[in-house]
Amino acid sequence: MLLIIYEFGTILLPIVLFWRIYLRKKEVSLLSKIYLGVFGLYYACVLHFTGAGTVYDIKLYGIDFSSNQLNLIPFSQEIDTVIYLLNLVLLMPCGFLLPLIVKKFDSFKRILLVNLGISLLIELSQLFNNRKTDIDDIILNVAGAIIGYIVYKLVTKLFPKISNKNMFNISEFVIYVLIMTIGRFLLFAEFYFASIFYM
Repeated sequence: MLLIIYEFGTILLPIVLFWRIYLRKKEVSLLSKIYLGVFGLYYACVLHFTGAGTVYDIKLYGIDFSSNQLNLIPFSQEIDTVIYLLNLVLLMPCGFLLPLIVKKFDSFKRILLVNLGISLLIELSQLFNNRKTDIDDIILNVAGAIIGYIVYKLVTKLFPKISNKNMFNISEFVIYVLIMTIGRFLLFAEFYFASIFYM
């Protein structure tokens, strides 16, 4: 439990500082701030469950990638239905939430590209902790995000009031995501923390 609190702290505390310094001066609706906060918690969960690599993983394992860590041929491996479903679901909330946070993300092409970028960021970081990067995961992540975007379009037609006009711009959102990602990358030292509290 302490380890999870520490991990989430490395992701969320830097963004809280960013929020207090920058976002409090920005005139956006309360609804936009709520959506951004929900996304922050969701993204912290994504980084936790995917086991994204950190600078301490690089120190532990070194930068020595092997060919068996990469699968670049789609659906060439044994199919694990549960893993496939989890990868499909992983970025569904992204497809739904992003157009509520940044108006310019209300586009099929941009949703596809942004979620491709997020999926690549996560998958490539897993090389640093001796895990596997799989093209299947990326395809399913992006497909899930597109499903989430379709759900967003349907829901906003039924309930137009959930969307709003005072929103964040793309650069602000990118900074927000990068701060969370870099925070965990630089500050989360899992084995060092465990050695202190679980000796």
